[in-house]
Amino acid sequence: MGRILLERTKKYLFIPYEEGTVDQKIQIRGKSKKDFSFYYPIASSHVSGWGRIELPIEMVGETVEITTERDAMIEAIYTREQCYGLVERHPMEPWIHFHIPFGKILSVKSLYQDGKENWRMYLLEDFSMGLQSNKGIIREYESEDLYYWKEVGKEISDFRIADNTENFPLVGDVEEFIRATDKNGDTYGFALSKTFRLEQSPVTNVLSIPININGNKIQPIKELKRLRVWKRDWYLKEIEKEFYFECRFQIEPGEWPGITIVDKARTMEDIRAGVIEVELEILVGMEEEILIELSGLHWKWSALTQKLRCKDYEIPVTEKDGRLVLHFFCDHVVQEVFADSGVGMLVTYSEEIKQTVHNIQNKEIENIQNPTFQLRYYEDPYVKIKTKGNTSSIIAMHVYALRQPDYSQKNKKILHDIVEGECVYQCEHYTIYENAIDDMVYGSPKTWVLDCGTRVLSPIRTTEDFQWANTPWGDMTRIIDRGEMWNFHGYEDFPQLETGIQTVDAAYNLAVDILEKNLSEVYAMPGNEGLLNAGLLQGKGEGFGVWVRDTCHNAFRIANFLIPDRIRKSLIFVTRRGFDNGSDSAAMPPIAIWDYYQATADKSILFETYDDLLKFVSKADSIYDGDQGLMHAEHSVAQDAFTEKHNSGYSLSPQIYYANMYFAMAEICDTLQKDSKKSIEFKQKGTTILNNVKSQYWNAEKGCFTSGPQGSEAYEKGIWEATGAEACVWPKFHVSDHQQRQTFLQTIKTQKNALNDFGLNWYPFEEGKNHFWNTCWVSWTEGIAVAANHEGDMELLRKLIFQQVRNVVVNKTFHEAVDYSTGRAWRWPGLTWHASAFLGYFMFGLLGMSYEKEGLLISPCIPQEFSHMKLCNLRYRDAVFEIEICGSGNQFDIYVDDSKTEFIDVAIKGRHRVMLCPKH
Repeated sequence: MGRILLERTKKYLFIPYEEGTVDQKIQIRGKSKKDFSFYYPIASSHVSGWGRIELPIEMVGETVEITTERDAMIEAIYTREQCYGLVERHPMEPWIHFHIPFGKILSVKSLYQDGKENWRMYLLEDFSMGLQSNKGIIREYESEDLYYWKEVGKEISDFRIADNTENFPLVGDVEEFIRATDKNGDTYGFALSKTFRLEQSPVTNVLSIPININGNKIQPIKELKRLRVWKRDWYLKEIEKEFYFECRFQIEPGEWPGITIVDKARTMEDIRAGVIEVELEILVGMEEEILIELSGLHWKWSALTQKLRCKDYEIPVTEKDGRLVLHFFCDHVVQEVFADSGVGMLVTYSEEIKQTVHNIQNKEIENIQNPTFQLRYYEDPYVKIKTKGNTSSIIAMHVYALRQPDYSQKNKKILHDIVEGECVYQCEHYTIYENAIDDMVYGSPKTWVLDCGTRVLSPIRTTEDFQWANTPWGDMTRIIDRGEMWNFHGYEDFPQLETGIQTVDAAYNLAVDILEKNLSEVYAMPGNEGLLNAGLLQGKGEGFGVWVRDTCHNAFRIANFLIPDRIRKSLIFVTRRGFDNGSDSAAMPPIAIWDYYQATADKSILFETYDDLLKFVSKADSIYDGDQGLMHAEHSVAQDAFTEKHNSGYSLSPQIYYANMYFAMAEICDTLQKDSKKSIEFKQKGTTILNNVKSQYWNAEKGCFTSGPQGSEAYEKGIWEATGAEACVWPKFHVSDHQQRQTFLQTIKTQKNALNDFGLNWYPFEEGKNHFWNTCWVSWTEGIAVAANHEGDMELLRKLIFQQVRNVVVNKTFHEAVDYSTGRAWRWPGLTWHASAFLGYFMFGLLGMSYEKEGLLISPCIPQEFSHMKLCNLRYRDAVFEIEICGSGNQFDIYVDDSKTEFIDVAIKGRHRVMLCPKH
């Protein structure tokens, strides 16, 4: 008999177990003479691993006596207050199949959806992984999505009885079934697996993946798609006796702008998968049988029996039109398959079939020639399809890498005892807290922000592509940061933002980080070093290049003001070369260069670029229609894929940009005292275009500036799009008056399919879906934020800001597009003009800053959440400002070093404190 006294016990006991040993009775007794006993395979000769039990509350803090029937390693038992990070998890423990961390699930006692539409599950659990079962304890779990469960209680006595049933179309290593119906009448369920042995792990059984049940047919729930982190696709691929794919590879820049998939290098740069999902449609051909091997487990389909077999189990899988359609989930030690006929199978298997031994041999080094020099590791998942002949082919196969539903053990330890702060913004689809975001679109777990907004913990939320989609527009969703944790590395030349809301500060820091990465030589194409990339599509070694339009938008949206020294080189570059595929691009360099001069008073850039800017003017002149007094433009600004026929060839937003291009060129001529006749011509042409915009595009009945002029379909139907809307209401472009601006903002807020929780729909009147239609682009909302400032619309300004706080923090980047319907981000990562526009929300939206040749004007519009915002180290020409807000509203007094002022003169130098105080 073994005996030990443990003093001052904590919440948990950790007990060593031994593989293959006989269970024995363990008794725990406290001072109060209360005791409890259980059977457990406690280690006697060596420790295979550790189990964990939670002590009864009345025993915590006491001295307890622990005894065993026979001699055992009882002295190894220890007690701790916390459980995270103290026990190493086995690398082959299942990821996507729910299991308790120690012991086995004896039964699922209840599953139902409560009044708040959360799922509740009650499990009878035994913390022992031994062969002999104990009485067990009932624990309660809660989930929003059926795959991410959190323990919320134990020793529950009041719960609904489970709807267990034997008529469940999932066969295999299955012990029992449970099903439940949600508020909509849809039925879902789980199967409880039979127990299995996982060497050196206390996990002994699992629940199946959550299943949608329709009569006698089952399929995996669609929410599991949230776990996909990358995919590989094959189409019309002949199987010449064997097809093989290992889920480990690398990518590198390919023929621009593509990428190339290359072989693994067995380094940390390899792209890998722990768990995979496989969607397979296969043409059977004349094959008698098809063998599908997933990570060592064999599935065999027979043409004779029309059945799929694994181990001793089989399900009917009938070919239709010579095709098989199968859907696999390959987890550690458990796999499931679903056929399109509505049947499925779950099997467990030994982790040993995935283990590989590599003997290290080097003839040139003699002192490593012994058996200890070997590596034991688990193979990466793989897919192998074998046939005896060569008549079969893959019609379509998609292999997805899946992430765990929860964070890694390392990051769960970081989050221990952290709770959400105050709620700062809430809508139907997400809630933003001071330090976390709970998003119904992307699902669990919550996104967390740590260390004053310098670290963001969020799993991969989008599915990465490595091949172009089958569309004409170059669709590919990429991910640059494939980890859970993002770390901010500093501001360089950017000012530091402090709002007191970590999620907001993190969003600002992420935008800064995107711009820093795109300025880094690490992501530069050859010859583009030191220039601003448009985005991070191809990753390190070759970014997305320097584009005329993107560079100029970045410049006048924020870079001219915040980082003039660093954007200058890029501006000069794009006046001479740079990627240019837009009909509106000719307007951009003169606007951006003149804006740069207004921000910096650096006249030298005007001299350097003047002759090149005239070339852009000549290009613009070629599309000027003198009879109409408008620019011929089949597309709206930045839209380079579709002709917008309802605009009758005179799309709105290019008119505004070209008008301002002519105004900018006139100002440059006057400043340089050159070409006075051209200056007059430029002013006249700009004025003509602008006046025609005001007279021909404003539709008072529809409350908007329409995408086309009077006589066009757009005007008659009141059709508008985001780039035109932004340019019209942005005061810097001088299109709308106060009343028109207010009216159009109201139209934007109330128009069907225009503005929702996820952003502004670029094309509210289009029904299709691509990266322009029914998508939200952050870049086209900066001017709307500035307009909201001018009109004192704090609620709209607040909404715009928090929409993108959610977007960039949850994804840890700005992807090019956000689906207006679903709210999911996709396409290229690290878009600079989105980052620039987001920073513009703060400088020009909240603070209401505007700069001209004479100086800087500040006109704040501050929602309550930003009433204590600080902006440190803001450089403006020869001055550095520390700006502090002392309240909310849209009427402020401005103090520079305690002196009240209306305007900050360009002559100011040195470091100054600027206070923004609400007027009494």
